[in-house]
Amino acid sequence: MKFTSTAFTTLALPTLFVANQVAAICPGFNYGVGNAISQGHMGDAEVTRWNVYDDSCNVVDGLTTTENPCTSGTFGCTPPPIKFNRYTNTFTGLIYECRPDPNSGKCGNDVISVCMKFTSTVFTALALPTLFVANQVAAICPGFNFGIGNVIPEGKLGDAEVSRWNVYNDNCDIVDGLTTTENPCTSSSGIFGCTPPPIKFNRYKNSFTGLIYDCRPDPNSGKCGDDVISVCCRNDGN
Repeated sequence: MKFTSTAFTTLALPTLFVANQVAAICPGFNYGVGNAISQGHMGDAEVTRWNVYDDSCNVVDGLTTTENPCTSGTFGCTPPPIKFNRYTNTFTGLIYECRPDPNSGKCGNDVISVCMKFTSTVFTALALPTLFVANQVAAICPGFNFGIGNVIPEGKLGDAEVSRWNVYNDNCDIVDGLTTTENPCTSSSGIFGCTPPPIKFNRYKNSFTGLIYDCRPDPNSGKCGDDVISVCCRNDGN
């Protein structure tokens, strides 16, 4: 995959600037996990979100669920009083040990509950299936940076339909995406831009870096599992 500075426009700068104004969290650790954030209801079930932050308070991963987070696979927990003690990165499968730290800090109003650190001792066989599966998938979007899949229904949030679009790297690892009840073309996240009808994504803004990519259909786009790639995205101007 190729990156050039030409697409790192002023549109991307506010995201990075805001992140840089936040005091560092969890010094000496890789990540921090915030506290439970209520996301409303899905039917009768309470929807809750936990954000995973890097040390500059950028959201780099997380879990949104109606289930017990301790049995979700993303987090592991201690006995009562319950704290997260393990985190499995959604994108890499790497496993991190978690613990409270007096210098954990907070991101905005989200107080960091535990800090997380990766050591080679926790890179166990539990992480290997995720990495192995990714490496067995044929490359998508040759010559591009990323591919965007098609809409995936995620159920309902009240009366609203919840939809998901995954952003994949060329090995079909999910590296970003959008879950929303809004129109993805005008979503408050600003992650995608769209063409006039027949509508296709024509722009992708990376949630973590703020970098902007031009997107278009490509005859060699391929698919990740059952998710057919709708457009391929690159940022070198070609």
